[in-house]
Amino acid sequence: KSDVGTLKSDVGTLKSDVGTLKSDVGTLKSDVGTLKSDVGTLKSDVGTMKSDVGTLKSDVGTLKSDVGTLKSQAKRLENVPDQLNRLQSVVGDLQSNVLDLQEDSRNLKEAVGNLKNIPDQLDRLIALYERRDQELTMTTHRAVDLDERVEVLEIDVNMKIKPALSLS
Repeated sequence: KSDVGTLKSDVGTLKSDVGTLKSDVGTLKSDVGTLKSDVGTLKSDVGTMKSDVGTLKSDVGTLKSDVGTLKSQAKRLENVPDQLNRLQSVVGDLQSNVLDLQEDSRNLKEAVGNLKNIPDQLDRLIALYERRDQELTMTTHRAVDLDERVEVLEIDVNMKIKPALSLS
């Protein structure tokens, strides 16, 4: 009777372990899906940011060229004080914009520097994904092994214990 109780307890424990492992497998599958989605999003974001940096660099170059052109025109119009004053105001605004854009450009360069870290982050995410995938595979194999052990124990209970109980 003590063996029967022990076997029943072992079967109950194994069934509980199998349930826990199945739940863990579901969680790991969900984590793997989320990681795949995150990697795709990061790759897309990197491409978008690189494109934005290129556009802003072009805009800064265009604005610098515009400032140079306006300065040249201002010199030609020195004999016309009202027009000159207006042009100088525009040049001042453009210079301010250039300074703002240069600051933006420095910030974007810093952001690009940060973007350079994204491949390392992607590598870490991929490594995490691979570890999770291995864990999922190992957990699945363990669940199958536990299912087989439960079946063997149930067969043992049916073949050894039930006949012994029917004798008493």
